[in-house]
Amino acid sequence: MKSSLLVLSITTLLSAPAFAHGNVDVSKGSQIEVFMANEKHHDHHSDGDDKAYGFEAVFMNEQGYFIYAEGETGAHQFYQLGGGKYFNVNEKLGAFVYGAYAQGGYLDSNELRARVGLDYQANHHLALHARLGLDYGNSKVQLDGDHDHDHAYHSHDNQSYKSQVGRADIGFSYDIGHVAEFAYNYVIQQQFESNLVQDNDTNLHYEARLTYTDSTLKPYVEYRQTNKAFDEHHFEESAVQFGIGFNF
Repeated sequence: MKSSLLVLSITTLLSAPAFAHGNVDVSKGSQIEVFMANEKHHDHHSDGDDKAYGFEAVFMNEQGYFIYAEGETGAHQFYQLGGGKYFNVNEKLGAFVYGAYAQGGYLDSNELRARVGLDYQANHHLALHARLGLDYGNSKVQLDGDHDHDHAYHSHDNQSYKSQVGRADIGFSYDIGHVAEFAYNYVIQQQFESNLVQDNDTNLHYEARLTYTDSTLKPYVEYRQTNKAFDEHHFEESAVQFGIGFNF
C-alpha cells in the first residue's frame, strides 16, 4: 500500500518526460516500456534506414529506491543496469541520484554512468526537467587509424583511452487535457578525453514525444534529431520511435 502511494504521489507530481537512449526516466515510479525505432543513419559512403527494438523497466519500492534495466538490439546493441533513489523534496520538487553499468556506449565501450536530476512542477499542466551526468569508460577504446573525412584529415596515435562523456539534459512536459502529454528534451554531450575526439567533442540532439495517457497502456510516438555529432560522417541523423508503456 505504501509503495502504491509513493508511486501515485510521484506520478501525480511529475508527468512523463522524454529522455534520450540510455538516460533513465524514473519520475513515473515503477514502469515498463517497449519500443521500436525507425532510424535514419548518415554514413560516410551512403545514407540508410535501420530499425532498433528495445525495452526499459523501472521497479521502485515504497522508500523511493529503484532498479533500472534497459536493452536494445537491431541497429544498436546496448544494455544498461543500475539503481538509485528518488526523493520527493516537497510537493513541487522531485530529485534523484542514479548509477549504472552500460555496454554499448561511446565507441561501443563499457561505461560506468552517474546521473543526478531535478523535476519541478511549475503548474497543473507544466513540469520542468533537468539532468546532469557522466559516462566514464570502464574499458579502454581507440579511434581508427589515419582516415580521411572528406576534406578533413585526422591522424591518431592508435593508443587506447577511457572515454569520459559529460551530459546535460533540459526539457519540459505539458499535459494536454488530461488525455495526452507532449514532452521535449534537449541533450548536450561532451567528450572530455581529447584523444578520443572524432570530428567534434560535442554531440547535440533533441527529442519530442507525444503520449496518450488516458488508458492503462500508454502508446507514444517520439521524434529525435541530431544537430551536431561526435562523428559527422557516421551518426544517427534522425529517428521516429513508437512505443507503449504502463505503470505498475
